[in-house]
Amino acid sequence: MQTLKAHIEKFNAIQQLGNYYFNERQFDKALNCLDQAHKFYHSNNLRINSAFVLSHIGLLKFEVARTNRISSLLLEAATDFAKSAQDFIQINGHRFSWRSTLLEAQSIAEYASLYTVGELAELSFERAQTCFLRAANVVDYLKGLQQVVLSKYDEQFTHVNGFSGHPTDFNKVFTGAFKAAFFGRKRADLALEWVERNKSRRLQTELWRTSNIFAPEDMAYVPGFEELREMLMAYQLDFSTEKMMFCEFFILDQTIILFLIRPEWSGPKYFTLAVQSDEIRREVNTLINDPIANGNMTTALPLIQHILNHSDRDDLLYIIPHGFLHQLPFHMIDVGQGEYLIQRNPVAYLPALSILYHLQNKSKAKEGKVAVKFAVFGNSREDLQFSEDEAIYVSTLLDSDCYLRNSADKDTFINALSHSSVLHFAGHAESEPVKGLDQILLLARQESISARELMLIRNNLELLVLSGCQTGINAIEADTDEIIGFPAAALTAGASAVITTLWKVEDKSTRQFFKYFYESFRNRKLSKIRSLQYAMKALIKNPDYEPFNWAPFIFTGR
Repeated sequence: MQTLKAHIEKFNAIQQLGNYYFNERQFDKALNCLDQAHKFYHSNNLRINSAFVLSHIGLLKFEVARTNRISSLLLEAATDFAKSAQDFIQINGHRFSWRSTLLEAQSIAEYASLYTVGELAELSFERAQTCFLRAANVVDYLKGLQQVVLSKYDEQFTHVNGFSGHPTDFNKVFTGAFKAAFFGRKRADLALEWVERNKSRRLQTELWRTSNIFAPEDMAYVPGFEELREMLMAYQLDFSTEKMMFCEFFILDQTIILFLIRPEWSGPKYFTLAVQSDEIRREVNTLINDPIANGNMTTALPLIQHILNHSDRDDLLYIIPHGFLHQLPFHMIDVGQGEYLIQRNPVAYLPALSILYHLQNKSKAKEGKVAVKFAVFGNSREDLQFSEDEAIYVSTLLDSDCYLRNSADKDTFINALSHSSVLHFAGHAESEPVKGLDQILLLARQESISARELMLIRNNLELLVLSGCQTGINAIEADTDEIIGFPAAALTAGASAVITTLWKVEDKSTRQFFKYFYESFRNRKLSKIRSLQYAMKALIKNPDYEPFNWAPFIFTGR
């Protein structure tokens, strides 16, 4: 036993020496040391040590092969990573395997990139895609495991070697997979599936962490492109007179990529846009910070030029943004000759295309379950007279229950969420982007309800209107497309659609906006999206109103 212990200490030192040589980029010496350590650990059935050293050997080969473009060595590295991942899984599940699985995928993708055309490249990128999918499933599992364990059990299982749960961990997987599909395989349909996999991941994690009501797969399932296309065809049939197009954006470094999908098309069309993402980001920030002075969005026209070229006037456009584009009111973009996009087309927004898949299923599930019932809340803190006026006005239009001042308390609000088909809230909100799911609506008696709480209250709302300060501003996680705020939380909880605002609204124009909206929605029997377009066009015709007055309203959902 003492002899074995001494040998372990010896080869631990040799392994550390190999790591030192690796960091010093003395690769031959490093490989010699690591090989010695691996053979010793393997022959003595020290499996965890063996797996770690094997992953380090793979990393060394990967570095050398990538630097010198040695294809055979990349395959050797991939084999080492695959074996170490397998060993990790057999020893203690996924806690240590995720990085080896990811590096295996990166090795194969790098190998495939050396063969830019031909059957070998296609097969290699396909293999890389399979590895990336395994890596994605592992990090999904680990993220959920960390959050569930952290809050509900003891902490002894929460450590995952090298996995911080930080967005950059996810980004390595999904960016690599997207590049393999889009640039490597030239498969826009597969690339779009990877964009979809990277949407609303934080919401899924929060559901795992905070609720026993939702199964993890409830919102986590991401359908493939063919399944999405079949869903879109069925969705379009629900609106028999509607032609629609889905416009999904993806930002990769400074490049903005646009996917266009029509249900009748066999696959998506895709375009690399002739605009730098930083340029658009600056314009979006300027608009949100001062919407009165910056109502001209002509420089954003390149974002929608291909949309205009491939759609007809009056087609229903679904915009699925990415990153900071979630804060951009696309419907406000000037399309030429003084016309805004919303005048040409009705516009709705989605956090992700796959969200519509879930909304479609929920809509079918709740058909006939909820009678049409309206509830209106206003001036819950008794310091916003115009919000009280708005609530009274809307409740008169809808002939609905109206809860003002002290009666707009949390219990009443939660009850209305669960038993109404349309709920309209006019009042204070604390909804700065940094708050994410901790954004709150301020209710009576010094109470409040957060986006996180809202997400966990099952509802059958046909429409939730949050007419407060910037209720449409979402937190956006760095490096991924995790949008976190009221709209996504409400959709997750069961609402079919949400109307929110991108900036603080003006009271007179807001009342006019909802007058046109609800009159159209109730009396003229237009769809919610068409009613929103009708209301905006009515305000645009009024010379007293600028984009500041009508453009902040964002319709998210179906």
